Amino acid sequence: MPQKLWVPLAILALLCLPLTAFAADNGGGAQTKALTLVDCLKTGYDNSQDIKKAAKSVDVAWEGVKQAAGGFFPTLKYSLGYEKDSYNTVNYVPVDKSGTYWTWKEIDSGDQAFSGALTLSWTLYDGGKLTGNLKVAWLDLDSAKEDLRSAKQELTYNIKAYFYALWLAEQQLKVAQASYDNLQQHYEQVKKQFEVEKKAKYDLLKAEVAWKEEEPTLLSAKNSVKTAKLNLATAIGLGKQADVEISYGDAILQIPAQPEMNFQSLLDEAYQQRPEIRQSEQNIKISKWNRVIARAGYLPSLTLSGTSSNEGATSDYKEWDDKTWTLSVGMSGLIFDGPTTLSKIKEAKLNEQIATIKDTQERDTVRKDVQSAIQNIQQYYASVGVNQDNVALDQEALRMTQIKFDAGMATTLDVKDAQLSLDEAGDDYYQEIANYLNALAKLDYVLGKD
Repeated sequence: MPQKLWVPLAILALLCLPLTAFAADNGGGAQTKALTLVDCLKTGYDNSQDIKKAAKSVDVAWEGVKQAAGGFFPTLKYSLGYEKDSYNTVNYVPVDKSGTYWTWKEIDSGDQAFSGALTLSWTLYDGGKLTGNLKVAWLDLDSAKEDLRSAKQELTYNIKAYFYALWLAEQQLKVAQASYDNLQQHYEQVKKQFEVEKKAKYDLLKAEVAWKEEEPTLLSAKNSVKTAKLNLATAIGLGKQADVEISYGDAILQIPAQPEMNFQSLLDEAYQQRPEIRQSEQNIKISKWNRVIARAGYLPSLTLSGTSSNEGATSDYKEWDDKTWTLSVGMSGLIFDGPTTLSKIKEAKLNEQIATIKDTQERDTVRKDVQSAIQNIQQYYASVGVNQDNVALDQEALRMTQIKFDAGMATTLDVKDAQLSLDEAGDDYYQEIANYLNALAKLDYVLGKD
């Protein structure tokens, strides 16, 4: 096989030559801008509800990080109180100290009382719970980002598949239209020969039937284009504008030399880039930190707290207030809670083992995906070259059959068979190109490329 497989322009031109009128009919009137593959991808990203939902999940996970980080900061709370009674009460407050004793004074607290306090608390040590919660929150954020990457990668592959499907449908429509036009020209040629009595009426009827029999095939090809347009429009979020037009250029027909694909290097790349692998690794880490959090239940916690308060009362005759503050450091810990904390530790260990098993399963799946993608690329690459040669061969066969028909050495059935063979070769050729392009897109997808 040559280094590069170039589609012979002559073959393409001859296949599409009878389509001039068809293209002119479809080119009139106002047309929307033809979308390239890049345009389709960008539009799809902008309109995808799955991507928007995944992006919101990233925002939610980021708020979880903030909440977990908040545990490292002190908390400051306030309280206010007011009370009004229908009678006055008597209270005693210290007013003077003589030696080791306070002198207390009786006061009327009045029928209104107020209080206010500010309380500061700060966890100095909790056995690792705060650190574990923050680590888990960061891993949850990373996992949410991988969900976003996965949504974009899946949409990318789907849009490419629908784009290539529309391209294929349009090429097969061109083949069907060319076949229809060629058989119509054949009929017109036989009709002229019949009028000068060079062909029998039977030949004329056979040519007409052969031409008319192509109408269902042409109609089916047109419907396939409409369906492919609807599928692509829906994928990129333009379902209400189903009649999309695409632009692809001749470069899509140029198949480069088969790329060198080293299985192990591609597999290593997939292990590094696939969102599923990254998430399975994150789940293992989350399980480990959950074990740290569970084990912290057996460790003491150290808390600093302080309170500043003010209490007082007023009446029509007297008023008083009492300002106080306290500062304390407390330590607390678990002595016994039955099987609860121990069960949490065992549960975390089991979840870590489950996460490890899932990671192994994900890696096995990725290995199969990469191997399958490489095999498909190799298969379709070889098929493109074979079908390209078949198109050239069947085109020459149709030309020779037409010459024989003109010389009376072939029938209309021979011409139709030759045309049908060329149609099938053209359809197969374009199908294999689409398969090859899809295989390349699939490889990007299974490698986790963004």
